[in-house]
Amino acid sequence: MRLRTSAAAIAASALIFGSVAGAHASPAPSGNIAPATAAAPAAIPHTVTLDGYSFLVDGNRTYLWSGEFHYFRLPSPSLWLDIFQKMKAAGFNATSLYFDWGYHSPAPGVYDFTGVRDVDELLDMAQQAGLYVIARPAPYINAEVDGGGLPAWLGTKNVHNRTDDPAFLSYADQWLTQIDAILARHQLTNGTGTVIAYQVENEYYNGSATGRAYMQHLEDKARADGITVPLTGNNNGTFNSGTGALDVDGPDSYPQGFNCSNPSSWNGVPNISYDHPAGKPLYSPEFQGGAFDPWGGPGYDKCAQLINDQFADVFSKNNIAVGATAQSFYMTYGGTNWGWLGMPENYTSYDYGAAIRETRQLDPKYYEDKLIGDALASMPDLTKTEAIQTTAPDDSAIVDIARHNPDTGAQFHVLRHSDSTSTAVDKTHIAIDFNARTAGQYTYDDTDPVLQYAGSWSHVANQSYTGSDYKNTESFSNAAGDSLTVPFTGTAIRWIGSKTNNHGYASVYLDGFKQATVDCSGSQSQAVLYQTSGLAEGPHTLKIVVDGSHASGSTDNFVSVDAVDLPPAGSGSGPTYPTVPQEPGTAITLNGRESDLLVADTKLGDSRLQYSTSQLMTSQSIGGRDIAVLYNDQGTDGETVLHYASQPTVQSTDGAVK
Repeated sequence: MRLRTSAAAIAASALIFGSVAGAHASPAPSGNIAPATAAAPAAIPHTVTLDGYSFLVDGNRTYLWSGEFHYFRLPSPSLWLDIFQKMKAAGFNATSLYFDWGYHSPAPGVYDFTGVRDVDELLDMAQQAGLYVIARPAPYINAEVDGGGLPAWLGTKNVHNRTDDPAFLSYADQWLTQIDAILARHQLTNGTGTVIAYQVENEYYNGSATGRAYMQHLEDKARADGITVPLTGNNNGTFNSGTGALDVDGPDSYPQGFNCSNPSSWNGVPNISYDHPAGKPLYSPEFQGGAFDPWGGPGYDKCAQLINDQFADVFSKNNIAVGATAQSFYMTYGGTNWGWLGMPENYTSYDYGAAIRETRQLDPKYYEDKLIGDALASMPDLTKTEAIQTTAPDDSAIVDIARHNPDTGAQFHVLRHSDSTSTAVDKTHIAIDFNARTAGQYTYDDTDPVLQYAGSWSHVANQSYTGSDYKNTESFSNAAGDSLTVPFTGTAIRWIGSKTNNHGYASVYLDGFKQATVDCSGSQSQAVLYQTSGLAEGPHTLKIVVDGSHASGSTDNFVSVDAVDLPPAGSGSGPTYPTVPQEPGTAITLNGRESDLLVADTKLGDSRLQYSTSQLMTSQSIGGRDIAVLYNDQGTDGETVLHYASQPTVQSTDGAVK
């Protein structure tokens, strides 16, 4: 079926399977019956674990979609629940909370957890709203607060802060004893709260023996205080191994920085998986959700324009594309610097240009967060994925970064402009191959002696530009006529290479006959530049020839070889859609700074979604019916292919259905 939308900013279609189940109402009892007093439910402990794919709660994979909130910047407990409920309504299932030592300790040995400092009530409200809590008690939190959260009185003591200095540790332990007692009784693992993770320290990059001893002390202290949830960090991977190793240590990322003066100017998307260790989920404890504004700055409205809904769309989905299954956005509600709370560089407002503004009103970014969050809740297969090989889209301005679930086969394709700062409108088609192999599993590296190079090819390894290449190696040439010949035996072959803005055209020959001219420009590592299958069993020869020319958007004629892959026999059991969408005259459209998260080969209730070029908003079983809601930008095409037992009903908010 094909849906074309036309008038609304976003048009949605609903697919409804099955019929409404029968329902009846029981009559209300008569008379005055005193309500019974309900017994408090017994606490049910839960397990919280993690592996190389995701966090797991009671063995169930869980995507953590989290927003940062500072209760000390909203000193009105009656409003805390409002923020949490707005987060929940925005599709978030978790919140990240700093706990400010200095805010609670006006003097040595004095701790205040009453009134606006009542964090028991805070954690109860998070649980009431249905949010997991990532607790971050420091001792040091930064957060643009005075002293980074270290109490003012600590400055009068002869201690070396944030080290294994026994004097400092003695004071830090006093604080941790107080706050850990509260956090421990709100842990998910106890069944008495929703604290799902505990962050040790904050942005601490000292991997020396002294630094590691300090981290190990804090971890031992947390465990001694009864903390049983996973220990996390935001130290850019410093403590993923060795003394002081955490259960998972992830990278903070603020790709747009903190100068909001030119909100239309973007930096490129980062790859936060650059240092992802095996056996731990890819977790971003702080991903940019806004920016702080200093004295004399352009103001928070400019920060909201810089870190806007388009930013959330492109950058958050790119994190999904590289395998992140836990993202927390700093900030989701910023609030206000009351009294002497803020650091001297900042003024009273800490609005941050966040999804929920200082006034508690909703920024357009809020609604993009909701679209993604609701989709994630409907994509459980996304919590266990591996990168797969893809064929480059037919428009080199667009990249397709794809993953699949190795257990279910479900695929997830993230499309964006290769130049993520581009504001161009581009149309493209992609290929969806249900037999796609995991990226990085190739038959021959570019250095294998089976590959026969002729001409002036360069063969490089371990360079800054080969970091995303297979085995960190690459061969390339820009000289017309240079060639690569690959003799092989089999029924299929794939040429893997990189696409960059200085790459040009190559001609591909199979058994002496020209098959294609390939445009190698763009922005993608380990791209499938050419593939063919269904060949007669037996010997064949692939030849790649550098043409010595390039497209207008490129700057040079380079052609690269990263690997050559021979898919194993029998790998072609599933369908392949070489051109998606299939309907003539239609295409996938990217309107400038936007990204599409497309789903293929996955269950929608009792039916199977082969693919859709519309984005999934939600998929649920409601009243005996399986319902999926998909959406597109106005005036663009959406093509959905389903395998179903019974004809679904299709409803559209706008546009025509074919």
